[in-house]
Amino acid sequence: MKGANNSDKPNEMVRQARSAAKLMAADDGPRIAAMAFDGWDTHENEGGAKGRLFNLLTGLDGALAEFENALGPVWNQTSIVVMTEFGRTARINGTVGTDRVTG
Repeated sequence: MKGANNSDKPNEMVRQARSAAKLMAADDGPRIAAMAFDGWDTHENEGGAKGRLFNLLTGLDGALAEFENALGPVWNQTSIVVMTEFGRTARINGTVGTDRVTG
């Protein structure tokens, strides 16, 4: 399941997770799913308690919580993997973001 760029839309991540979980919780539903949330290329303006990275992490947190809620009792038989194709430096760059490193 892949949606539009979610970088500033944490509620969209939650909505997509809810939809996927409802499908998976059905007796005849799929047993494997993949979801992609775009917008993680945060070279600039990541922010702290506000900002782009905060919104992304808030959306991911909400999506995982919604997935658990919507799966109900199936949650106890569920494995979740969250991954990325690369990492980020801990050092802030000149545009208040971070740069890529091998992840």
